[in-house]
Amino acid sequence: MREIRFRAWNRKLGRFMTDDDPQPILHPDGHIDFGQYRFYVDGLDYTEDDIEINLWTGLYDREGREIYEGDIVKKSGIFYEVIFKPPCFRLKPLDKTLKDVLALSVVAKHSEVVGNIYENPGLLTEANHDNNT
Repeated sequence: MREIRFRAWNRKLGRFMTDDDPQPILHPDGHIDFGQYRFYVDGLDYTEDDIEINLWTGLYDREGREIYEGDIVKKSGIFYEVIFKPPCFRLKPLDKTLKDVLALSVVAKHSEVVGNIYENPGLLTEANHDNNT
């Protein structure tokens, strides 16, 4: 059984939560417990609706970096977003003219994490532009 890890993007703060923030708990049944429903971080009030959880895929890119949902990876010059579509993690091309969705487990070691959809939203449009030139 693989280790279950996740990261949490705080929409209100515009950053990933750190060890100094209140930590959600992932239960074996898959439900996420935020303890109290409201938190105060950096003087701001936020709720569980302000948090987006990204699950670790259990895989690493060619540089040994962990790959999470929401990451943007590059493989063979093409940019992809890491998504979970049952039954597995997949790479969805950012170029809308490409339709092939790849199984991440097959190509992870040949890809490179170049950012994520939260901290690097410009990559979404830049990647689409680069793929169409």
